[in-house]
Amino acid sequence: MQYKKLITAAMLLAVSPTSHGQLLKNILSTNKSAAPNNEPLIQALRNDVSELSQDKYTGRLIGTPGYNNVTAHIEKRMSEIGLTRYGTIGYKSVFKYVTGRSATVESRFLVNNKNVVINTDVLPLPFCANDDNNSYIIPGTIANYTAWLTPLFDLPGNHEFNEKSIQPLIKKIMNAQDRGATALYLYDDSNNGIDLKTIKSYSNLPINREITIPVWIISKSAYNDYFKGVDYFTPVFSSPKFRNDFKEGYNIAGTINNNAASTIVIMADYDQLYAGNKGEVLNGANDNASGVATLLQLASLLKAPEYKQYNYAFVAFSGSQMGTLGAQSFLNIPNIKSKIAYAIDITAVGKLNERSEIYINGAGTAATFAPAIKGISAEYNPKVGEDYPHTASYTKFIEEQIPTLSFSTGYNQQFIAETDKVSGINFAGMATVTRYIMSVIGSVNKTGAPSYSSQTIAVTDKDLSVEKAVVASEPATKAPVRPVQKPAATTPPVASAKKPAKKPSGPKNNAPITDPNYRGAKSIVKDVLGLGINELDAREGGAYIYSIDTPGKGSELGFKEGDVVLQIGSIPVFNAKSYLITIQKFKSGERTYFKVKKSDGQTAMINVDF
Repeated sequence: MQYKKLITAAMLLAVSPTSHGQLLKNILSTNKSAAPNNEPLIQALRNDVSELSQDKYTGRLIGTPGYNNVTAHIEKRMSEIGLTRYGTIGYKSVFKYVTGRSATVESRFLVNNKNVVINTDVLPLPFCANDDNNSYIIPGTIANYTAWLTPLFDLPGNHEFNEKSIQPLIKKIMNAQDRGATALYLYDDSNNGIDLKTIKSYSNLPINREITIPVWIISKSAYNDYFKGVDYFTPVFSSPKFRNDFKEGYNIAGTINNNAASTIVIMADYDQLYAGNKGEVLNGANDNASGVATLLQLASLLKAPEYKQYNYAFVAFSGSQMGTLGAQSFLNIPNIKSKIAYAIDITAVGKLNERSEIYINGAGTAATFAPAIKGISAEYNPKVGEDYPHTASYTKFIEEQIPTLSFSTGYNQQFIAETDKVSGINFAGMATVTRYIMSVIGSVNKTGAPSYSSQTIAVTDKDLSVEKAVVASEPATKAPVRPVQKPAATTPPVASAKKPAKKPSGPKNNAPITDPNYRGAKSIVKDVLGLGINELDAREGGAYIYSIDTPGKGSELGFKEGDVVLQIGSIPVFNAKSYLITIQKFKSGERTYFKVKKSDGQTAMINVDF
């Protein structure tokens, strides 16, 4: 019944400017409580987030069937709202992205000047370097500055090649490279032999820039024919040649055409960004179904006459984690950049905390942004946003010198992948964020088209928010003090790294009290190895280990407090955030290595079994 009411309300919006204006006035009311006039917006947001985070969409992960299916749903919603199509096919704009590389017929592998069949007897790994190599090798002997012929698995047995084989394989390649190998030929030493097609299906990975040597897999039969039992120099020439393999990705775009001179872009990423600790696909109600749901509601509300100074383009992007592919594709449309007045990004807005803190990035990209935001913030609590722990589409707009604001509800501290479900979303808070973004757009529009600031504009919380007046109370007679019960928050509070941290009373988790990055025990996150990492530590150059469980797996492996993790497998660790994101990628039973800087400045390699 409630859903029918919403459809009726949507029809009224389409045909009745008066009712539209009244509903808009109700929604933009400064009364932030869940008043009856706010319920339609809350329920509409709930409907969209609930739909977008269903299991059938498999986390909206780019390239999956669920991803393709969810594009159809977003197109349907844009059509219901009445947006004009702005895609290559309907609302859908197609772009291509590289999924990996495959060996071509130009590839060559010769032993004693005899051709070996590519993809059947030998296979070049496409994620490795693409260099010719001409070497003399002796089977069973390895030396610096020559190609190495070594076993694929090292241990006898009936081996299989699967996802768990990739990380040990990369470790083996890096080890050979560090020890002077100019190429690596890995022969199949399993008992029964492996079909190279099986390995090919797992080796079609993005190019690993840390691997600078070519790597080939040699089948069991080819090894027996050309190398086994040979005890003399054998000339081997290899020349890997590849072609790029592509898949299609999609942006979903619709517009409101007010015949204005320029356009405001409203954007949100719609493909999910994270997998769980066990590799499972997560539904991402906050990340980023909440952003898309808010975008869809803004598309309805911005039809109001008050906002007709500009045209509006509503774009759901995908591929942000693969180098902001969707945003780059959109900005490559001929002459599009010159038509954009400014852009609004919506990222993870489903976790508004009890202090109603709305985080804003990009406020320094135009001089008029901060005053416009502050002018309407008397009833809100805006904060300067932190960097997101992933690539985000809005950064591509800023790189193109387009004034851009990005809104979230505290992505870094509040996002927990395993609990990113509909049950954890603060829908009344989403309605508050929607009202706030509408107010910001209205305020910015009154200042005229903002100009991109090539000079860095430092923006603080005080530049965005209106200081709340404190009313002094008259002295009261002494009475027994009763503890005040704090109302339960719909979501846990979000910590802001922009606010000065309270000085801890003493060193906790063995972290030095003099460390300016230390935020107290509540900021320490323990990983599966028992290593304590401070999630608020923003320093670059690795992840500092603040504490370690004793006894625990990490301590047994040789990790020490004060160690700095520089690399996990082939993945560099830039800071605490990248460490916590990377560690989630590994499943139980997998193996990798940690590159660690010790307190004496020396580096150590630690093998880890998860």
